[in-house]
Amino acid sequence: MAWTAAGVADAQSGLLAFLEVELCGAVVVSATLRRTAAGRYALSFPMRTDRRGARHPIIRSTDAQARRELERQVFERLGLDVGGPGQVAP
Repeated sequence: MAWTAAGVADAQSGLLAFLEVELCGAVVVSATLRRTAAGRYALSFPMRTDRRGARHPIIRSTDAQARRELERQVFERLGLDVGGPGQVAP
């Protein structure tokens, strides 16, 4: 996994880092590490915007449980404290 820290101005809005995450040794996915208003860490994946302005994910987890597991593994690898199920300590 590779990461690049976001700038100070971005960090003030919750964007902490840009990530390149390898999945299953077969594909590399771009993501961002963000801190939510509630103080939790979250991964954000690329989206596209259609002609009407609606946003659509380019890549997404299959369900909430898969997303939590992916986030848990990435956060663990980054050395972030993982809280209870599906939560990360600020």
